[in-house]
Amino acid sequence: MESKEVTEAITGGGPLNTAIGVAAVAGGITIGAQIEVWMEPVPMTLQTLALMAGAALLGPGLGAAAAALYVALAAIGVPVLAGWRALPGAAILDSPSTGYLVGFVAAAALAGLARRRFVGGVLSMTLLFAAAHLIVLGLGAAALARDMGLVEALERGAAPYLLGGAVKSFAAAALVAGLRGRPAAPPRTP
Repeated sequence: MESKEVTEAITGGGPLNTAIGVAAVAGGITIGAQIEVWMEPVPMTLQTLALMAGAALLGPGLGAAAAALYVALAAIGVPVLAGWRALPGAAILDSPSTGYLVGFVAAAALAGLARRRFVGGVLSMTLLFAAAHLIVLGLGAAALARDMGLVEALERGAAPYLLGGAVKSFAAAALVAGLRGRPAAPPRTP
């Protein structure tokens, strides 16, 4: 099944179903956030695995929209972050998670390129998702650097997550490749 067919199977192609697909990916990111391995200064979770896979199925624009929806929900007080937390209002701007959350939107746009035909294999998607993880970690460390300095931010806020990012990149690529390999659902009759 082509990636366009997968996206249409998820979103149905119409505006309402597209909105449902974006909301479903934001929900997947929320669920992934609750599966965590505690690390300092922020936990390592499966939310980026859900982010990468969802963005790859939706495409760059809708993937970024799903990530932005997730961040917006946290900012208005909906407990979607790890540990069922939220960062309402200005708290989202002064949190150790701020840079990572900003990185989610940019990373989703990059990961969404996997929807395109030329990025279809597990290896190429893994590399694309690894680059997207580096965006999340880089922006996360950059935000942490304002409080702890760049070297410490990289040591504590990026380096410990590199292996997990690589594993999650491969897992997301395998998941997307598996979903693409499924036969399309038969069309619905009115």
